[in-house]
Amino acid sequence: MSNASTKQKPKRKTAPKPKAAPKPKAAQREPREGSTMWAAMEVLRGKRNPMRAGEIYAEIRERKLAPGLKGKTPERTLAAQLAVSAKRGRFVERTEPGKFRLKRGS
Repeated sequence: MSNASTKQKPKRKTAPKPKAAPKPKAAQREPREGSTMWAAMEVLRGKRNPMRAGEIYAEIRERKLAPGLKGKTPERTLAAQLAVSAKRGRFVERTEPGKFRLKRGS
């Protein structure tokens, strides 16, 4: 065997690439009309005190705001969507465990 194949070439030092400027965040869009989140916001708009997901769902069903919200556990589906929205800081905020209200300024 020859020694030529085991030799490594010295690495060239290159200038570091400049980092791209961070992209500006897109403006928050309102939820689409007829969606679960839109219906929850409609219910919460008229309320002063925070509500539980079950209470919000009962009013959504009563007012027939989101006909697509059905299944075995629609209250839990709604609670999960509200929790994610609150965690991301969009539309609603969690005032205490299990209670949500519309975010101020929405």
